Amino acid sequence: LDDAPAGLPPVAHLHALGHPDEPDRSWTDSRLLPELRNVNNRHRFCIAASKLYRYLCVYSGKSFSDQELVVDGLSSIWASASRQGRLADYTIRYGIEPWEPGLWRSQAGLPSDMHALRDVRHFDKLVWAKAELSKAMHGGMEQSYSLGSSFLNSELYHWNCAAREFRSRAQAALAKKGLL
Repeated sequence: LDDAPAGLPPVAHLHALGHPDEPDRSWTDSRLLPELRNVNNRHRFCIAASKLYRYLCVYSGKSFSDQELVVDGLSSIWASASRQGRLADYTIRYGIEPWEPGLWRSQAGLPSDMHALRDVRHFDKLVWAKAELSKAMHGGMEQSYSLGSSFLNSELYHWNCAAREFRSRAQAALAKKGLL
């Protein structure tokens, strides 16, 4: 929200203690327009999954005609209230390795966690305030890292390439229709 009071975290982050990023959750964000306040994460996740699947298909040069089948499978997993159950279902249904935080970053030759508050595992107002102060003190400047050749073969690199290619094609299509 561009009109949010200065210093407030982005939409949903004020609800962090309510786990707004879990796919089985529904919640209310009173800062949004009345018709948008009721948030159903599974619906949002399905929309995002459709877009992400298309990114990957475009990058791989594959058809995304099976998108509905893929997203419906994910939606059925996201209906479960058990986080551990969902993680197990990803492995059983799709053969996806269990998630490891920072794995793609470390495979790309980057520190696995560059967040200034990486040792803090729970949200609280003090931690958020510290993060905002840290950003302000460092002038919002990003830290740079020297990357080895492993970066070009990493999942992180390929993911970024797919997203950029999809964005480029989408912008070209929008420009062609005079929408950009």
